Amino acid sequence: MNFKKRLLATLIAGSIFSVNFSAVAEEALPAVSNEYVQAKPATADTESVVKEGMAEYVMNQTDRLIAAGKEDVVFLQGTGKISVTKDNSAWAVHRAIAMNEAIQAARESYLNGMLEEFGHEVIKEFMDHADLPAPTAADFEDPGFISSLVEKSMMLADAKLNSLLRGYGVSVEDYRAMPPSKREEVVREAFTMNSLRKAAGDLSGLVVQQVFEQYDESGKGTVGVVMTISAKQRDLMQDILSSNGDVLPKPSAANPQTKNLYRYFHDMPNKPLRFGTMVMRDSKGYPMVLAFGQWGVKYATNERKRDRERKVAQIMAENSAWSTLSSVINLHGELTDETSAKRISSTMRLTEKLGRDSVTSKDVEAEDQIQQLVDRSSKMTSSIKGLKGVRMMGEWRQKHPESGQEMVGVVLVWHPQTAQAFTEIQEGKRADEMTEAQPKAASSTFESDTNQPLYSTGGDINVNDF
Repeated sequence: MNFKKRLLATLIAGSIFSVNFSAVAEEALPAVSNEYVQAKPATADTESVVKEGMAEYVMNQTDRLIAAGKEDVVFLQGTGKISVTKDNSAWAVHRAIAMNEAIQAARESYLNGMLEEFGHEVIKEFMDHADLPAPTAADFEDPGFISSLVEKSMMLADAKLNSLLRGYGVSVEDYRAMPPSKREEVVREAFTMNSLRKAAGDLSGLVVQQVFEQYDESGKGTVGVVMTISAKQRDLMQDILSSNGDVLPKPSAANPQTKNLYRYFHDMPNKPLRFGTMVMRDSKGYPMVLAFGQWGVKYATNERKRDRERKVAQIMAENSAWSTLSSVINLHGELTDETSAKRISSTMRLTEKLGRDSVTSKDVEAEDQIQQLVDRSSKMTSSIKGLKGVRMMGEWRQKHPESGQEMVGVVLVWHPQTAQAFTEIQEGKRADEMTEAQPKAASSTFESDTNQPLYSTGGDINVNDF
């Protein structure tokens, strides 16, 4: 079967810097198709399929950038899991969270190149007390023996001891019924490797270029994102948004399709595929920054509860859009990794009291045990202050084709003329004193046909954006 027909590859066209400022005649949002929508069997490894698709995409786009002489673009990848079936009432919320989890993972991979601190230690241990005498019957009469029984009871819950006993054919239940006994480690060999890594840095300018979604027939699956960053890409976005609206139009790059922004966003196809930020030119040639946000609606049969869930999702979608916008402008990340890998080989001496004056001892050699411990935490923080000229230009509500569960989304638009108008209004200027009337557009709320094509065969990046 053709690979693309195995992959639910979702082009988030709204996440791509698809505007070539020297020639913006092709600025219409790319058409997408559901031709390659296909669920996999329940046993499918959806993560492997997604990672294979991302690797192929990155290789193809890297070839195009190299051919264009632009080799400074960094590609980043991340995945997130949807671990519930489509019968779960919050499936759409799980998808939204998984998408953000994938973005976080991609950002973490970028932080790996911003090392601030790394420490590593290797410890080798050896202990041999096998020649020490075994406990005698008198040792069991020691007042401290009661405390050792308590310790034994606590140790029964210890996974390592349970594993050791089962390995030698002794059940935990049988062990509970054993006569009073004492355990002691008489031989121990251990090899340990510990590492600590800390990284931090500026992640501003990272944008989503492509999103992949792959589900099995139950609705469980994996989402993946490919993100990019380059100095030109970052500077372009930040320069526009920090201009306070003092941006000259470029009539030769005008996009006539955006003359009526209200209709443009109302008719925008495949809204669940739009995620992140992009730059476009309007009908006069002014640059606009678009930020897309979306969230899932928890399913509810009760009408009143469904209305509440939609309101919650709407607020979450708005904050998602603001998050993508602020992350492009100002995003700082911190990453901490602590790992430990240990191999342990030990011999335990088990001594049991058989009668008043007799004991029996047995040395039990354990199989090598492997312990792997990982503690990872990452924190991404973004903020924007004083950004004027952002309006919500569109809202949508649509069902996901894989689960049939509802999603909502919004489009935020920053426009230089709007930014100037907001500033002049705050300064108290009269209408006849303002620079130029800003373009008119209103919010729109609508419900789309469930069968509307959603999934893309894929899309190439615009090498001129880098």
